[in-house]
Amino acid sequence: MNLLDTILGLAQILLVGLTLAVIGITWLTLRTLRNPSRRTYAWATARNRPGTPEELDPPHAFTEREFDTDAGPINAWEIPGEAPEGVVVVLCPGWGDSCLGVLPRLSALLPHARLVVPFDPPGHGDTPTSAGKTSLGIKEPGIIRDIVRTLSAEHTDARFVLMGWSMGAGASIAAAAKPGDAPIAGVIAEAPYDLAPTPARNVVRLSGLPWRLNVPLAYFVLALRLGKGLAPSVFSRTAHAAKMPASVPLLVLHGGADAISPPEDGRAIADAAPSATLAMIEGAGHNNLWTDDRYKGASAEAVQAFLGRVAASGSSDVGPGVDGLVGA
Repeated sequence: MNLLDTILGLAQILLVGLTLAVIGITWLTLRTLRNPSRRTYAWATARNRPGTPEELDPPHAFTEREFDTDAGPINAWEIPGEAPEGVVVVLCPGWGDSCLGVLPRLSALLPHARLVVPFDPPGHGDTPTSAGKTSLGIKEPGIIRDIVRTLSAEHTDARFVLMGWSMGAGASIAAAAKPGDAPIAGVIAEAPYDLAPTPARNVVRLSGLPWRLNVPLAYFVLALRLGKGLAPSVFSRTAHAAKMPASVPLLVLHGGADAISPPEDGRAIADAAPSATLAMIEGAGHNNLWTDDRYKGASAEAVQAFLGRVAASGSSDVGPGVDGLVGA
């Protein structure tokens, strides 16, 4: 065997090894995206964190319920608010989160709400496995609309505010862009991103793991499995924001140092909506708007001001194009 044959043989072995490595890391990326760790009461207890509203200080009563939706049974909490005539706030968490995510946000919501209803999307929290794995924001808008329709039949005079963070933020925007007969009075989108691969790419990149090949390949496979809902032209949260009714105001709450959901995405989404307020919390990241004392006050102020205007005026005074920069 001459030297050229040896080099070619070695190159073939390396190519096979590289191909297997790409397939392996792509499979791992796919598996992680579709199967986030479930944040349940046991998860919170193991970390010495509050696991229900009753474990907060001060404690808040709540009840658990299950909503029937087109995606299957969905687990949720119902937490009575402090305003009997206030809005009903329906909350969709981000990828990998659950109803537990409402706990640090709850004190900002209760003063203007008659009811606060967080839910666990498919593949998250205590939602049954019969609802399937996470669809990464494709099914969630329909689930939100199903929950609002159910609650509006139970609270016939209520107006609804949708709130979500990260994946849930985009789902809330998409739900409001096609409200149907749901009485949606406003949307709070915390740390939204425009296109589906953005947060996955940034999380993997910041973890120091390969991302240039495996993330695009993973989303290509996901698009084949989940359908056209992941296509940029269909998924784009900026495009959905542009379709929101002018009568439904949008608050975009975003950390100015968010490395997962780019602040530019939040600004573009707010610019696209007919009636929007942008509250950029300077210095805040993706996950610490409500857990870091440097940013929690500013986040709560922006949310309470928005809810107060929606509750008091039926959203007519929440003007379009209002841009707020909130310092740390």
